[in-house]
Amino acid sequence: MASGFLRRLFTFFHHEKDSGKARLLKKLGKDIKGSRFSRFYKVKPMEIEPPMGKYFYDMYKALSHAQVFLQNAVKSPQLKQITVENFLDMQHLDARQRLNADYVAERAKTMPIAEVSHLLKGDLTLLSDAFDTDFMTRVDMCYNRILSLIHLADFDYYLFLRKFDPAILERNFNGVPRFKPVRGSLLVEAIKDFLEVSYPVETELDWTIPLQILRTYKNGMDVVKANEWAAVLSSLRELRRSSILELMVQHISQDPRWEFKPRITAEHIAAAYLEERRQEVESALSGFLHSQKQNQVNALAQELFGDSGIQRFQHYTEKDNEVFIQKGLKGFTYTQSLNYLKVFLVDFFRLDMQDLCELLLIRGHWSSMEQSKEMSEIFHALLDNTNHLLALEQSLGENGEKGANIRTALFKSGRNQSQLRILNTLIQGINEEAWGLLSSTAEALIRLGSLFKEILLDVKNEGMLIMNYRELQRDRNPPLTQHIVLTYKRIYAFLQIQQLLTGVDDSLSPEP
Repeated sequence: MASGFLRRLFTFFHHEKDSGKARLLKKLGKDIKGSRFSRFYKVKPMEIEPPMGKYFYDMYKALSHAQVFLQNAVKSPQLKQITVENFLDMQHLDARQRLNADYVAERAKTMPIAEVSHLLKGDLTLLSDAFDTDFMTRVDMCYNRILSLIHLADFDYYLFLRKFDPAILERNFNGVPRFKPVRGSLLVEAIKDFLEVSYPVETELDWTIPLQILRTYKNGMDVVKANEWAAVLSSLRELRRSSILELMVQHISQDPRWEFKPRITAEHIAAAYLEERRQEVESALSGFLHSQKQNQVNALAQELFGDSGIQRFQHYTEKDNEVFIQKGLKGFTYTQSLNYLKVFLVDFFRLDMQDLCELLLIRGHWSSMEQSKEMSEIFHALLDNTNHLLALEQSLGENGEKGANIRTALFKSGRNQSQLRILNTLIQGINEEAWGLLSSTAEALIRLGSLFKEILLDVKNEGMLIMNYRELQRDRNPPLTQHIVLTYKRIYAFLQIQQLLTGVDDSLSPEP
Protein backbone atom coordinates (compact mmCIF):
# COMPACT_ATOMS: atom_id res chain seq x y z
CA MET A 1 0.00 0.00 0.00
CA ALA A 2 2.75 2.42 0.99
CA SER A 3 4.86 1.45 -2.03
CA GLY A 4 1.93 2.14 -4.36
CA PHE A 5 1.51 5.58 -2.86
CA LEU A 6 5.19 6.37 -3.35
CA ARG A 7 5.02 5.26 -7.00
CA ARG A 8 2.04 7.52 -7.61
CA LEU A 9 3.84 10.39 -5.85
CA PHE A 10 6.98 9.90 -7.99
CA THR A 11 4.86 9.70 -11.17
CA PHE A 12 3.08 12.91 -10.20
CA PHE A 13 6.31 14.88 -9.68
CA HIS A 14 7.91 13.40 -12.82
CA HIS A 15 4.85 14.39 -14.84
CA GLU A 16 4.92 17.88 -13.35
CA LYS A 17 8.63 18.19 -14.22
CA ASP A 18 8.03 17.08 -17.81
CA SER A 19 5.07 19.41 -18.08
CA GLY A 20 7.20 22.32 -16.81
CA LYS A 21 9.95 21.56 -19.34
CA ALA A 22 7.40 21.26 -22.15
CA ARG A 23 5.94 24.65 -21.21
CA LEU A 24 9.40 26.22 -21.22
CA LEU A 25 10.27 24.68 -24.59
CA LYS A 26 6.97 25.90 -26.03
CA LYS A 27 7.73 29.38 -24.76
CA LEU A 28 11.22 29.11 -26.26
CA GLY A 29 9.66 28.38 -29.63
CA LYS A 30 7.45 31.44 -29.37
CA ASP A 31 10.41 33.64 -28.30
CA ILE A 32 12.43 32.47 -31.29
CA LYS A 33 9.53 33.07 -33.70
CA GLY A 34 9.06 36.55 -32.23
CA SER A 35 12.74 37.47 -32.58
CA ARG A 36 13.95 39.74 -35.36
CA PHE A 37 16.39 36.89 -36.15
CA SER A 38 13.62 34.28 -36.40
CA ARG A 39 14.77 33.63 -39.99
CA PHE A 40 17.86 31.91 -38.53
CA TYR A 41 15.99 28.91 -37.13
CA LYS A 42 12.87 26.82 -37.74
CA VAL A 43 11.44 25.51 -34.51
CA LYS A 44 9.44 22.49 -35.74
CA PRO A 45 12.13 20.70 -37.74
CA MET A 46 14.84 22.15 -35.43
CA GLU A 47 16.79 23.36 -38.45
CA ILE A 48 19.21 26.27 -38.84
CA GLU A 49 18.32 28.26 -41.93
CA PRO A 50 20.44 29.75 -44.78
CA PRO A 51 20.12 33.36 -43.47
CA MET A 52 22.28 32.35 -40.50
CA GLY A 53 24.82 30.94 -42.93
CA LYS A 54 24.75 34.27 -44.77
CA TYR A 55 25.32 36.14 -41.48
CA PHE A 56 28.43 34.09 -40.66
CA TYR A 57 29.59 34.28 -44.28
CA ASP A 58 29.58 38.09 -44.13
CA MET A 59 31.49 38.04 -40.84
CA TYR A 60 33.97 35.52 -42.27
CA LYS A 61 34.50 37.78 -45.28
CA ALA A 62 35.18 40.82 -43.08
CA LEU A 63 37.58 38.95 -40.79
CA SER A 64 39.32 36.61 -43.24
CA HIS A 65 42.41 38.83 -43.61
CA ALA A 66 42.63 39.28 -39.84
CA GLN A 67 42.44 35.50 -39.45
CA VAL A 68 45.60 35.17 -41.55
CA PHE A 69 47.46 38.25 -40.32
CA LEU A 70 46.88 37.54 -36.65
CA GLN A 71 47.98 33.92 -36.54
CA ASN A 72 50.11 33.42 -33.39
CA ALA A 73 49.49 37.06 -32.40
CA VAL A 74 48.19 35.90 -29.00
CA LYS A 75 51.71 34.67 -28.18
CA SER A 76 53.51 37.65 -29.69
CA PRO A 77 55.68 39.64 -27.25
CA GLN A 78 55.98 42.29 -29.96
CA LEU A 79 52.22 42.95 -29.92
CA LYS A 80 52.31 43.40 -26.15
CA GLN A 81 55.24 45.79 -26.42
CA ILE A 82 53.55 47.86 -29.15
CA THR A 83 50.37 48.05 -27.09
CA VAL A 84 52.14 49.33 -23.98
CA GLU A 85 54.36 51.78 -25.83
CA ASN A 86 51.37 53.20 -27.71
CA PHE A 87 50.30 54.76 -24.40
CA LEU A 88 53.72 56.21 -23.48
CA ASP A 89 54.57 59.85 -24.22
CA MET A 90 57.83 60.86 -25.96
CA GLN A 91 59.69 61.47 -22.72
CA HIS A 92 59.02 57.94 -21.48
CA LEU A 93 59.63 56.41 -24.92
CA ASP A 94 63.05 58.09 -25.01
CA ALA A 95 63.85 56.63 -21.59
CA ARG A 96 62.69 53.22 -22.72
CA GLN A 97 64.97 53.37 -25.81
CA ARG A 98 67.99 53.75 -23.56
CA LEU A 99 67.19 50.69 -21.47
CA ASN A 100 69.11 48.09 -23.47
CA ALA A 101 72.46 46.35 -23.84
CA ASP A 102 73.54 48.39 -26.89
CA TYR A 103 73.18 51.62 -24.93
CA VAL A 104 75.23 50.16 -22.05
CA ALA A 105 78.03 49.13 -24.40
CA GLU A 106 78.05 52.49 -26.22
CA ARG A 107 78.06 54.67 -23.10
CA ALA A 108 80.60 52.46 -21.35
CA LYS A 109 83.12 53.47 -24.03
CA THR A 110 83.20 57.02 -22.65
CA MET A 111 82.27 56.70 -18.97
CA PRO A 112 82.71 54.32 -16.03
CA ILE A 113 80.17 51.52 -15.79
CA ALA A 114 79.02 52.86 -12.39
CA GLU A 115 77.91 56.09 -14.09
CA VAL A 116 76.19 54.14 -16.87
CA SER A 117 74.38 52.12 -14.22
CA HIS A 118 73.28 55.34 -12.50
CA LEU A 119 71.90 56.74 -15.77
CA LEU A 120 70.03 53.53 -16.57
CA LYS A 121 68.47 53.38 -13.14
CA GLY A 122 67.37 57.00 -13.56
CA ASP A 123 65.71 56.14 -16.88
CA LEU A 124 64.06 53.12 -15.30
CA THR A 125 62.68 55.28 -12.49
CA LEU A 126 61.38 57.80 -15.03
CA LEU A 127 59.68 55.03 -17.00
CA SER A 128 58.24 53.49 -13.83
CA ASP A 129 56.62 56.80 -12.90
CA ALA A 130 54.37 56.50 -15.97
CA PHE A 131 53.00 53.14 -14.81
CA ASP A 132 50.41 54.31 -12.33
CA THR A 133 47.14 52.45 -11.80
CA ASP A 134 45.23 54.44 -14.42
CA PHE A 135 47.93 53.88 -17.07
CA MET A 136 48.14 50.15 -16.46
CA THR A 137 44.35 49.80 -16.50
CA ARG A 138 44.09 51.55 -19.87
CA VAL A 139 46.88 49.42 -21.35
CA ASP A 140 45.45 46.14 -20.07
CA MET A 141 41.92 46.97 -21.21
CA CYS A 142 43.15 47.88 -24.69
CA TYR A 143 45.19 44.70 -25.01
CA ASN A 144 42.29 42.53 -23.88
CA ARG A 145 40.06 44.19 -26.48
CA ILE A 146 42.68 43.34 -29.11
CA LEU A 147 42.67 39.75 -27.89
CA SER A 148 38.89 39.62 -28.24
CA LEU A 149 39.21 40.67 -31.89
CA ILE A 150 41.90 38.04 -32.47
CA HIS A 151 39.77 35.28 -30.91
CA LEU A 152 36.71 36.34 -32.93
CA ALA A 153 38.73 36.28 -36.15
CA ASP A 154 40.20 32.90 -35.23
CA PHE A 155 36.79 31.20 -35.04
CA ASP A 156 36.54 28.38 -37.62
CA TYR A 157 34.03 30.04 -39.92
CA TYR A 158 35.03 27.82 -42.84
CA LEU A 159 34.15 24.59 -41.03
CA PHE A 160 30.94 26.18 -39.76
CA LEU A 161 29.89 27.30 -43.26
CA ARG A 162 30.68 23.94 -44.87
CA LYS A 163 27.70 22.55 -43.00
CA PHE A 164 25.51 24.89 -45.09
CA ASP A 165 27.43 24.48 -48.36
CA PRO A 166 30.09 21.73 -48.63
CA ALA A 167 31.36 23.28 -51.88
CA ILE A 168 32.41 26.54 -50.25
CA LEU A 169 36.14 27.38 -50.58
CA GLU A 170 38.33 28.59 -47.74
CA ARG A 171 38.82 32.37 -47.80
CA ASN A 172 37.47 32.55 -51.35
CA PHE A 173 34.61 35.00 -51.76
CA ASN A 174 34.34 35.20 -55.55
CA GLY A 175 31.43 32.80 -55.97
CA VAL A 176 27.93 32.89 -54.50
CA PRO A 177 27.44 30.18 -51.88
CA ARG A 178 24.34 28.02 -52.00
CA PHE A 179 23.30 27.60 -48.41
CA LYS A 180 20.88 24.89 -47.39
CA PRO A 181 19.17 24.28 -44.04
CA VAL A 182 21.26 22.38 -41.47
CA ARG A 183 20.11 20.11 -38.68
CA GLY A 184 20.52 22.08 -35.47
CA SER A 185 22.33 19.28 -33.63
CA LEU A 186 25.20 19.50 -36.17
CA LEU A 187 26.01 23.09 -35.22
CA VAL A 188 24.95 23.48 -31.62
CA GLU A 189 28.48 23.04 -30.22
CA ALA A 190 29.92 25.44 -32.80
CA ILE A 191 27.31 28.04 -31.77
CA LYS A 192 28.44 27.65 -28.16
CA ASP A 193 32.04 28.21 -29.28
CA PHE A 194 31.04 31.33 -31.18
CA LEU A 195 29.21 32.68 -28.13
CA GLU A 196 32.40 32.23 -26.14
CA VAL A 197 34.62 34.13 -28.59
CA SER A 198 32.09 36.83 -29.48
CA TYR A 199 30.89 37.74 -25.98
CA PRO A 200 34.13 39.54 -24.87
CA VAL A 201 34.04 41.82 -27.94
CA GLU A 202 32.97 45.26 -26.67
CA THR A 203 30.63 46.54 -29.33
CA GLU A 204 29.85 49.91 -27.76
CA LEU A 205 33.39 51.32 -27.46
CA ASP A 206 35.65 53.22 -29.83
CA TRP A 207 38.09 50.83 -31.53
CA THR A 208 40.38 53.43 -33.11
CA ILE A 209 43.37 52.76 -30.85
CA PRO A 210 43.21 48.92 -30.93
CA LEU A 211 42.99 48.97 -34.75
CA GLN A 212 45.87 51.45 -34.91
CA ILE A 213 47.99 49.18 -32.70
CA LEU A 214 47.24 46.18 -34.92
CA ARG A 215 48.18 48.25 -37.98
CA THR A 216 51.54 49.06 -36.36
CA TYR A 217 51.99 45.41 -35.45
CA LYS A 218 51.50 44.44 -39.12
CA ASN A 219 53.83 47.15 -40.44
CA GLY A 220 51.14 49.55 -41.63
CA MET A 221 48.67 47.00 -43.02
CA ASP A 222 45.02 47.00 -41.92
CA VAL A 223 44.21 43.61 -40.45
CA VAL A 224 40.55 44.58 -40.82
CA LYS A 225 39.23 47.75 -42.43
CA ALA A 226 37.65 50.21 -40.01
CA ASN A 227 34.31 50.33 -41.85
CA GLU A 228 34.11 46.52 -42.06
CA TRP A 229 34.95 46.19 -38.37
CA ALA A 230 32.28 48.75 -37.56
CA ALA A 231 29.78 46.61 -39.52
CA VAL A 232 30.90 43.50 -37.57
CA LEU A 233 30.43 45.34 -34.26
CA SER A 234 26.97 46.53 -35.30
CA SER A 235 25.82 43.06 -36.32
CA LEU A 236 27.24 41.53 -33.13
CA ARG A 237 25.50 44.15 -31.05
CA GLU A 238 22.12 43.35 -32.59
CA LEU A 239 22.71 39.61 -32.37
CA ARG A 240 23.66 39.86 -28.71
CA ARG A 241 20.63 41.98 -27.82
CA SER A 242 18.29 39.42 -29.37
CA SER A 243 19.79 36.48 -27.43
CA ILE A 244 18.88 34.37 -30.47
CA LEU A 245 21.98 32.16 -30.22
CA GLU A 246 21.30 31.29 -26.59
CA LEU A 247 17.64 30.56 -27.41
CA MET A 248 18.67 28.32 -30.32
CA VAL A 249 21.11 26.34 -28.15
CA GLN A 250 18.43 25.83 -25.50
CA HIS A 251 15.89 24.65 -28.05
CA ILE A 252 18.23 22.43 -30.07
CA SER A 253 19.57 20.74 -26.93
CA GLN A 254 16.04 20.60 -25.44
CA ASP A 255 17.40 22.18 -22.30
CA PRO A 256 15.51 25.41 -21.56
CA ARG A 257 17.52 25.92 -18.39
CA TRP A 258 20.88 25.97 -20.16
CA GLU A 259 22.77 29.20 -19.53
CA PHE A 260 25.74 30.65 -21.36
CA LYS A 261 28.54 31.43 -18.92
CA PRO A 262 31.00 33.84 -20.52
CA ARG A 263 34.72 33.69 -19.82
CA ILE A 264 36.34 37.10 -19.95
CA THR A 265 40.01 37.39 -20.87
CA ALA A 266 41.92 39.43 -18.31
CA GLU A 267 45.57 39.70 -19.29
CA HIS A 268 47.81 42.09 -17.34
CA ILE A 269 50.64 43.13 -19.65
CA ALA A 270 51.58 46.57 -18.31
CA ALA A 271 53.12 45.35 -15.05
CA ALA A 272 54.84 42.50 -16.90
CA TYR A 273 56.29 44.98 -19.43
CA LEU A 274 57.80 47.13 -16.68
CA GLU A 275 59.29 44.07 -14.98
CA GLU A 276 60.82 42.97 -18.29
CA ARG A 277 62.46 46.38 -18.64
CA ARG A 278 63.91 46.04 -15.13
CA GLN A 279 65.27 42.62 -16.00
CA GLU A 280 66.58 43.98 -19.31
CA VAL A 281 68.57 46.64 -17.47
CA GLU A 282 69.94 44.16 -14.93
CA SER A 283 70.83 41.71 -17.68
CA ALA A 284 72.52 44.40 -19.77
CA LEU A 285 74.60 45.62 -16.84
CA SER A 286 75.52 42.14 -15.60
CA GLY A 287 76.27 41.03 -19.17
CA PHE A 288 78.55 43.99 -19.74
CA LEU A 289 80.26 43.55 -16.39
CA HIS A 290 80.75 39.86 -17.15
CA SER A 291 82.19 40.76 -20.54
CA GLN A 292 84.48 43.34 -18.98
CA LYS A 293 85.54 40.87 -16.32
CA GLN A 294 86.21 38.16 -18.88
CA ASN A 295 88.27 40.57 -20.98
CA GLN A 296 90.35 41.37 -17.91
CA VAL A 297 90.77 37.66 -17.19
CA ASN A 298 91.84 37.00 -20.78
CA ALA A 299 94.37 39.85 -20.71
CA LEU A 300 95.86 38.66 -17.40
CA ALA A 301 95.93 35.03 -18.56
CA GLN A 302 97.61 36.07 -21.82
CA GLU A 303 100.24 37.99 -19.87
CA LEU A 304 100.73 35.27 -17.27
CA PHE A 305 100.46 32.07 -19.33
CA GLY A 306 101.08 33.36 -22.85
CA ASP A 307 97.70 31.99 -23.95
CA SER A 308 94.30 32.99 -22.52
CA GLY A 309 92.66 29.91 -24.06
CA ILE A 310 95.09 27.37 -22.61
CA GLN A 311 93.26 24.21 -21.49
CA ARG A 312 94.97 21.78 -19.12
CA PHE A 313 92.22 20.36 -16.92
CA GLN A 314 90.64 17.53 -18.89
CA HIS A 315 87.66 16.28 -16.90
CA TYR A 316 86.10 19.37 -15.30
CA THR A 317 85.26 21.51 -18.33
CA GLU A 318 82.44 23.43 -20.00
CA LYS A 319 82.19 20.61 -22.54
CA ASP A 320 81.42 18.21 -19.68
CA ASN A 321 78.71 20.64 -18.55
CA GLU A 322 76.76 20.28 -21.81
CA VAL A 323 75.33 16.89 -20.84
CA PHE A 324 74.47 18.17 -17.33
CA ILE A 325 72.63 21.19 -18.74
CA GLN A 326 70.59 18.87 -20.98
CA LYS A 327 69.50 17.08 -17.81
CA GLY A 328 68.51 20.38 -16.16
CA LEU A 329 71.51 20.43 -13.81
CA LYS A 330 73.86 23.32 -13.09
CA GLY A 331 77.02 21.28 -13.62
CA PHE A 332 80.63 22.16 -12.77
CA THR A 333 80.93 25.69 -11.40
CA TYR A 334 84.65 26.52 -11.41
CA THR A 335 85.80 25.14 -14.77
CA GLN A 336 87.88 28.14 -15.86
CA SER A 337 89.27 28.79 -12.37
CA LEU A 338 90.34 25.19 -11.82
CA ASN A 339 91.92 25.01 -15.26
CA TYR A 340 94.04 28.10 -14.55
CA LEU A 341 94.89 26.69 -11.10
CA LYS A 342 96.39 23.59 -12.69
CA VAL A 343 98.38 25.67 -15.18
CA PHE A 344 99.74 27.84 -12.37
CA LEU A 345 100.62 25.02 -9.98
CA VAL A 346 102.10 22.68 -12.58
CA ASP A 347 103.82 25.19 -14.89
CA PHE A 348 104.93 27.81 -12.36
CA PHE A 349 104.93 26.36 -8.87
CA ARG A 350 106.45 22.96 -9.71
CA LEU A 351 108.88 24.20 -12.35
CA ASP A 352 109.94 27.52 -10.88
CA MET A 353 108.52 28.58 -7.53
CA GLN A 354 109.38 25.27 -5.88
CA ASP A 355 113.06 25.79 -6.66
CA LEU A 356 112.92 29.34 -5.28
CA CYS A 357 111.19 28.27 -2.05
CA GLU A 358 113.60 25.35 -1.52
CA LEU A 359 116.58 27.68 -2.02
CA LEU A 360 115.29 30.08 0.63
CA LEU A 361 114.24 27.33 3.04
CA ILE A 362 117.20 24.94 2.74
CA ARG A 363 120.14 27.23 2.10
CA GLY A 364 118.81 30.36 3.75
CA HIS A 365 119.90 31.27 7.28
CA TRP A 366 116.76 32.80 8.79
CA SER A 367 117.04 35.07 11.78
CA SER A 368 113.43 34.24 12.70
CA MET A 369 112.50 30.57 12.93
CA GLU A 370 108.85 31.62 13.06
CA GLN A 371 108.98 33.12 9.56
CA SER A 372 111.02 30.22 8.24
CA LYS A 373 108.45 27.83 9.64
CA GLU A 374 105.63 29.86 8.04
CA MET A 375 107.26 29.64 4.60
CA SER A 376 107.74 25.90 5.07
CA GLU A 377 104.06 25.47 5.94
CA ILE A 378 102.99 27.51 2.91
CA PHE A 379 105.35 25.59 0.63
CA HIS A 380 104.05 22.20 1.76
CA ALA A 381 100.44 23.39 1.58
CA LEU A 382 101.00 24.31 -2.08
CA LEU A 383 102.66 20.95 -2.72
CA ASP A 384 99.71 19.14 -1.11
CA ASN A 385 97.19 21.19 -3.15
CA THR A 386 99.07 20.39 -6.35
CA ASN A 387 98.91 16.68 -5.61
CA HIS A 388 95.27 16.95 -4.52
CA LEU A 389 94.36 18.75 -7.75
CA LEU A 390 96.03 16.11 -9.92
CA ALA A 391 94.34 13.36 -7.91
CA LEU A 392 90.95 15.04 -8.44
CA GLU A 393 91.54 15.20 -12.18
CA GLN A 394 92.54 11.54 -12.25
CA SER A 395 89.47 10.58 -10.23
CA LEU A 396 87.25 12.31 -12.80
CA GLY A 397 88.91 10.46 -15.70
CA GLU A 398 88.01 7.28 -17.52
CA ASN A 399 89.26 4.97 -14.77
CA GLY A 400 88.59 7.25 -11.81
CA GLU A 401 86.01 6.63 -9.10
CA LYS A 402 84.22 9.99 -9.40
CA GLY A 403 84.10 9.79 -13.19
CA ALA A 404 82.68 6.26 -13.04
CA ASN A 405 79.99 7.32 -10.54
CA ILE A 406 78.98 10.24 -12.74
CA ARG A 407 78.77 8.11 -15.89
CA THR A 408 76.71 5.46 -14.06
CA ALA A 409 74.24 8.05 -12.73
CA LEU A 410 73.97 9.66 -16.19
CA PHE A 411 73.26 6.31 -17.81
CA LYS A 412 70.61 5.35 -15.26
CA SER A 413 68.96 8.79 -15.23
CA GLY A 414 67.31 8.05 -18.59
CA ARG A 415 65.16 5.39 -16.89
CA ASN A 416 65.17 6.58 -13.30
CA GLN A 417 64.71 10.28 -12.51
CA SER A 418 65.89 9.74 -8.91
CA GLN A 419 69.38 9.29 -10.35
CA LEU A 420 69.37 13.00 -11.18
CA ARG A 421 69.36 13.77 -7.45
CA ILE A 422 72.32 11.42 -6.99
CA LEU A 423 74.09 13.04 -9.94
CA ASN A 424 73.43 16.52 -8.55
CA THR A 425 74.88 15.47 -5.18
CA LEU A 426 77.99 14.09 -6.90
CA ILE A 427 78.51 17.29 -8.87
CA GLN A 428 77.94 19.45 -5.80
CA GLY A 429 80.55 17.47 -3.86
CA ILE A 430 83.11 17.90 -6.65
CA ASN A 431 82.35 21.64 -6.82
CA GLU A 432 82.92 21.93 -3.07
CA GLU A 433 86.23 20.08 -3.41
CA ALA A 434 87.23 22.40 -6.27
CA TRP A 435 86.34 25.48 -4.23
CA GLY A 436 88.35 24.17 -1.29
CA LEU A 437 91.42 23.86 -3.52
CA LEU A 438 90.91 27.31 -5.04
CA SER A 439 90.37 29.12 -1.75
CA SER A 440 93.15 27.35 0.20
CA THR A 441 95.64 27.87 -2.66
CA ALA A 442 94.72 31.56 -2.83
CA GLU A 443 95.20 31.88 0.93
CA ALA A 444 98.61 30.18 0.74
CA LEU A 445 99.74 32.37 -2.17
CA ILE A 446 98.67 35.54 -0.36
CA ARG A 447 100.78 34.51 2.64
CA LEU A 448 103.70 33.58 0.36
CA GLY A 449 103.48 36.87 -1.49
CA SER A 450 103.48 38.77 1.80
CA LEU A 451 106.61 36.89 2.87
CA PHE A 452 108.33 37.64 -0.43
CA LYS A 453 107.45 41.32 0.00
CA GLU A 454 108.88 41.27 3.53
CA ILE A 455 112.10 39.63 2.29
CA LEU A 456 112.51 42.24 -0.46
CA LEU A 457 111.87 45.09 1.95
CA ASP A 458 114.37 43.59 4.39
CA VAL A 459 117.03 43.27 1.67
CA LYS A 460 116.48 46.86 0.53
CA ASN A 461 116.98 48.09 4.09
CA GLU A 462 119.96 45.74 4.55
CA GLY A 463 118.19 43.86 7.27
CA MET A 464 118.99 40.44 8.61
CA LEU A 465 115.81 38.37 7.97
CA ILE A 466 117.84 36.00 5.75
CA MET A 467 121.33 36.52 7.04
CA ASN A 468 123.16 34.98 4.04
CA TYR A 469 121.01 36.63 1.37
CA ARG A 470 124.07 38.10 -0.42
CA GLU A 471 125.55 34.60 -0.62
CA LEU A 472 122.29 33.22 -2.08
CA GLN A 473 122.18 36.12 -4.53
CA ARG A 474 125.62 35.25 -5.92
CA ASP A 475 125.76 33.33 -9.20
CA ARG A 476 121.94 33.28 -9.60
CA ASN A 477 120.44 33.72 -13.07
CA PRO A 478 118.18 35.58 -12.95
CA PRO A 479 119.39 37.36 -9.80
CA LEU A 480 117.56 36.22 -6.67
CA THR A 481 115.94 39.61 -6.06
CA GLN A 482 114.69 39.76 -9.62
CA HIS A 483 113.43 36.17 -9.32
CA ILE A 484 111.45 37.01 -6.18
CA VAL A 485 109.96 40.14 -7.79
CA LEU A 486 108.94 38.18 -10.90
CA THR A 487 107.39 35.41 -8.76
CA TYR A 488 105.52 37.97 -6.67
CA LYS A 489 104.07 39.58 -9.78
CA ARG A 490 103.00 36.17 -11.11
CA ILE A 491 101.29 35.42 -7.82
CA TYR A 492 99.55 38.80 -7.91
CA ALA A 493 98.36 38.30 -11.52
CA PHE A 494 97.08 34.80 -10.73
CA LEU A 495 95.21 36.01 -7.66
CA GLN A 496 93.65 38.77 -9.74
CA ILE A 497 92.39 36.17 -12.22
CA GLN A 498 90.89 34.06 -9.45
CA GLN A 499 89.38 37.08 -7.75
CA LEU A 500 87.65 38.07 -11.02
CA LEU A 501 86.43 34.52 -11.69
CA THR A 502 85.42 33.34 -8.23
CA GLY A 503 85.69 36.27 -5.83
CA VAL A 504 88.47 34.72 -3.70
CA ASP A 505 90.31 37.24 -1.57
CA ASP A 506 93.19 39.18 -3.14
CA SER A 507 94.95 41.33 -0.53
CA LEU A 508 98.31 41.73 -2.25
CA SER A 509 99.41 45.06 -3.71
CA PRO A 510 100.44 45.11 -7.39
CA GLU A 511 104.08 45.97 -6.55
CA PRO A 512 106.15 44.08 -3.95
